[in-house]
Amino acid sequence: MKRIFLVLALVSATAAQTALPQLMVEAERNNPRIAAAEQAWRAAEQRVAPAGALPDPQATVQQMSVGSPLPFAGYTTNNFAYIGVGVSQDIPYPGKLKLRAQIAHSDAQALRAAVAAARRQVAEQVGAAYVQLAYLQQTRGLLQQQRTLLAAAEQLAEVRYRAGPGSQADVLAAQLAQTELLRDLATQQQQQAATQAELRALLNRTPGAPPVIPTALAPTRLAASDDQLLAMLPAADPALGGEQARIAGADHAVKLAHLNFRPDFNAQYMFQRTGPNFPAYYQWTVGMTLPFFHRRSRQQPELQQAVAQRLEAQSDYQAELQQERYALTNLLLTAHSDDQILQIDQGGLLTQARARWAAALAAYRDGRGELADLLLAGQQELAIEQQYWHTLAEHETALDQITALTGVAHAL
Repeated sequence: MKRIFLVLALVSATAAQTALPQLMVEAERNNPRIAAAEQAWRAAEQRVAPAGALPDPQATVQQMSVGSPLPFAGYTTNNFAYIGVGVSQDIPYPGKLKLRAQIAHSDAQALRAAVAAARRQVAEQVGAAYVQLAYLQQTRGLLQQQRTLLAAAEQLAEVRYRAGPGSQADVLAAQLAQTELLRDLATQQQQQAATQAELRALLNRTPGAPPVIPTALAPTRLAASDDQLLAMLPAADPALGGEQARIAGADHAVKLAHLNFRPDFNAQYMFQRTGPNFPAYYQWTVGMTLPFFHRRSRQQPELQQAVAQRLEAQSDYQAELQQERYALTNLLLTAHSDDQILQIDQGGLLTQARARWAAALAAYRDGRGELADLLLAGQQELAIEQQYWHTLAEHETALDQITALTGVAHAL
């Protein structure tokens, strides 16, 4: 019956596990930071069409009196008295409206890249928290297993102490080792609770939502070389895409600043209705601005500002590119170093530590060994096991971040 319950519990735990890709989809759908970035991008897109539209036309109503300030005075006796209705339209110099729309479009593209950057950042955080949770889950199992073995060692120490060969110091040492493991388990539980809270926040879940149960950690590999990953970086990184959009917008702003040295125009039409005995008037008027009056105080500073902002955007792109290259190179170095350590651990270090711990436990059980040797072997075995899983967690976190930077997935 106990075996049946154990099998059911294992099946239930496996069914409740959540794979990392599922959490990524949930985070992208529910994370409030991503939602805010998407709304900012959609709002910026709505500014593109108005930026390229003509200013609103203006309607005018006039009334001229002759001989008296009273309304309609002289309307039937003088042909200078009239009621006029007109409309006017401001017309920017050709090309200005198109450039303004292109600047607004570039701003929208930069915010679109910001959405992708937000998704990448959230994906990195979800991946790191998920791997951390899997690491804590694995090491918690190790601590519980070690605690069980130490409890057995304590019982053996008590038996030996009562039988005569053992000492009370061995019993106390075994109890102290268990106490230290209990302290480590409490720390693990606190870290798990904090990581679960972080995941709930990233997934926008309620505080009472069920905990995330990760799948077991397993070493994975990237499907591309270091050189290929570095070559993919400029096109794949959304932060660099946002800087490129800023450069495009700055180029359009410089062109617009040059066009601001050209005049804008105004066209106006007026219909004037005089008295019944006089003909009506029809009037066309075309005006233009004179931009040379404030060339030094307005147009020249605006051009210099636009040029400086373009240089700033280009420098920001280069700085971001170098920073991302450094980050990617550092992540690759970490992944390669962890690969070597994992191979050493898997190649024999773990096996030797486990064998030594088993041998020490068997020797102490048979009365041939000392408790101090058993405890030392257990500590070394636990340290090597924890080192292995910590290295594996660091390795998988680095690969998740490389995937976020380049878009290249990793697999078993």
